[in-house]
Amino acid sequence: MRISIGDKTLDVSAQTIGSALTFQAADGKLTPQVNPTTLLKASEERLNQLGMTEPKDASFTFADGRPKVVPSQDGNGVSADALAAAVTLTMTKTADRVASVEAGPLKASFTTEDAEKLGIKEVTGEFTTNFPATAYRVNNIGKSAGLVNGVLVKPGETFSMNKLLGPRTLAQGWMAGGAIDGGKVVERMGGGISQTTTTTFNAIFFAGLQDVYHKPHSLYFSRYPMGREATLDYVSVDMKFKNNTDYGVLMQAYTNNPKVGGQGTVTVKVWSTKSYDEIKASDPVQSDFRSPGPAVQSDAAVCSPQSAMQGFRVDYNRLFYKGGQVVKTEPFTWTYNTLQAVTCTNPDARADRIER
Repeated sequence: MRISIGDKTLDVSAQTIGSALTFQAADGKLTPQVNPTTLLKASEERLNQLGMTEPKDASFTFADGRPKVVPSQDGNGVSADALAAAVTLTMTKTADRVASVEAGPLKASFTTEDAEKLGIKEVTGEFTTNFPATAYRVNNIGKSAGLVNGVLVKPGETFSMNKLLGPRTLAQGWMAGGAIDGGKVVERMGGGISQTTTTTFNAIFFAGLQDVYHKPHSLYFSRYPMGREATLDYVSVDMKFKNNTDYGVLMQAYTNNPKVGGQGTVTVKVWSTKSYDEIKASDPVQSDFRSPGPAVQSDAAVCSPQSAMQGFRVDYNRLFYKGGQVVKTEPFTWTYNTLQAVTCTNPDARADRIER
């Protein structure tokens, strides 16, 4: 198929059309539907060769530690809808498969003005956590913080940590490390990223954003704030929050680039416009203490020792302040499991995980 654009010609292959084509059933018939966005993207390289330029949306970067708008750029070419309409009318013809489309200025869908109106001007919530800088933590926490950094969540949008980080595989640059599974400390790909997830959760907690879903660890680790933590598993456990404000939310995240064997920190900041004067967490209240079962003596060939941990319940509130008064209270609760101590008695035992 051939599309005339002024004095230029765009050849649209069957493969290109196929990548954007679906069929919908209506009145007992299948009707072809061409996805304008997919078609334009598939044709983008050829359009660029013809001198067409796609518009670029505005974005954000950080300069001297503060957000800065990267201006949008208008383009010149054919619109996605016009191209899709021309292909739709022409692709079923058996002859004279030629259509004409006019080129013209293309406005960015997210302009500089749109970005500036989002009110991204101040830190509304931030948090820092510490971690022992093992090799897998340095890699995984640094990588996950880098992915969080610069994420824009517009009003009404929901952020998903799993969607952002994707599958944790070696091919994607993740390393294996300590994780919790079934109440035991094991080795899993992407171990340590709950550190970044917990730090992100606390930053949005103090920014007053809506907690859609989070799940604390099943065991309590003292380096995290009691009850205010968030673990992650790509298959079953996500951390989500919604931007329930009228302003944009820009995430900033970074580590102190620790050396292996040193002390690491990861910091997450939320940039937006404050809806409340201040947001605090009440002191955690512990109850329902439970002791672990008796210590286990293991002579297995594969064994890692572990210390006993007490189980308990913790309750606390998120407190929203305006004019020096609490105007909203949001309760949180969590129950931590116990952990039996394990002593490995086989002197030749091989560890089944990386030590915490």
